[in-house]
Amino acid sequence: MKNPLAGLIATATCLMIVTPALAAGADAPAKTVRYSELNLQNAAGVHTLYARRHAAARQVCATQDGRSVRESMAYRHCVSASLERAVREVRNDAVLALYNEKLGAAGRS
Repeated sequence: MKNPLAGLIATATCLMIVTPALAAGADAPAKTVRYSELNLQNAAGVHTLYARRHAAARQVCATQDGRSVRESMAYRHCVSASLERAVREVRNDAVLALYNEKLGAAGRS
């Protein structure tokens, strides 16, 4: 590299971008959603679990919800990613199908 200062600035910039993401992963808030009493073999149980998981995602991501467009986008991304992760953790085809149905409906509106 011709300019060592430029290399140092580029490295520092990369660290400033990566460090908050790593810190958020380590200290990311979480919420336990219990569902052992639900029957995931019927639609009512599947819808109840989905609603609980969605509410938990909104609650966990609430600290990112703000008035600016950037904060609003960060909140929506957080909820979306959290809900997707939560749905996949359940490993239930009916819950995944409901998630995909809602995702498709949201994309059409």
